[in-house]
Amino acid sequence: TPDAAQTFEICITGPSFPSGSEEGACQVVGAAGGELVWTNLLPGTYVVVESDPGVDWNVTGSSANVEVPAATRALHTITNTLIVVPPPPPPPVDPQVGSLDVTKVVDWADKTPDATQSFQICIAGPSFPNGNEANACYSFSATGGSHTWTDLAPGAYTVTEVGVDTGLWTVTGSGASVEVVANNAASHTVTNTLIDVGGEGGTPTALDPTDEPAATF
Repeated sequence: TPDAAQTFEICITGPSFPSGSEEGACQVVGAAGGELVWTNLLPGTYVVVESDPGVDWNVTGSSANVEVPAATRALHTITNTLIVVPPPPPPPVDPQVGSLDVTKVVDWADKTPDATQSFQICIAGPSFPNGNEANACYSFSATGGSHTWTDLAPGAYTVTEVGVDTGLWTVTGSGASVEVVANNAASHTVTNTLIDVGGEGGTPTALDPTDEPAATF
């Protein structure tokens, strides 16, 4: 939309206006432009100059020499084009992510924890479609603990313990679906309870209970 307050000044320098600053040497046109006419000019060459309109305008045709013959009307055009500066791009939008905290509880049923035992839990969902990508899985120690997956795309994640020997451990919480919400922390617990496979309170083994050696007293 044109700025109604905008004006443009054009001056001519030549035989009738030797310095270009004499009275009548300059004329002003409004925001919409238009025709400016200087009459009763002495014949000769005139330099047509637009006063600096500012950095917002690209000017063509200024500082041109125009020959004014006797008894003839000379014509010249100066064009001002507004320089449109595009707005700066919006700041980058922080991705909407959430986190998932998984607690691993290990119940050794009063037995001494085996320090070599580990438990692996994987999550599958929007950030880890297959559940086996890098960082989709985490290995807990024999005593369990907590691990937090951060920067997760929102959505449902399936929390699964993998590689567990179900003959030795009762597992609850594995295979559950947990909803991760943007800018929030979801949580879930997976619990492993040691099975006394011997049925007599001894140290558990991988043997079927019917194959366990009998105790002799």
